[in-house]
Amino acid sequence: MTNYRIERASDSESLARRASETIATQISLVLDQRDRCQIALSGGSTPAKAYTLLGQERLPWDRVDVLLGDERWV
Repeated sequence: MTNYRIERASDSESLARRASETIATQISLVLDQRDRCQIALSGGSTPAKAYTLLGQERLPWDRVDVLLGDERWV
């Protein structure tokens, strides 16, 4: 069973920073065990700041496949 944790942020900047850090950590964990990591990202303006910060993370991006997961394209 998966356990979920609810986190609160004081503002949108803090939320974006925490989201990008969490995603970067998960990508690193996957790449520690596998050759490649695939991640589907949602579209729209809501996650834009988090994605900008994520793109600044020092990750081996050549081993990460970024897929578009926007439900409007279904």
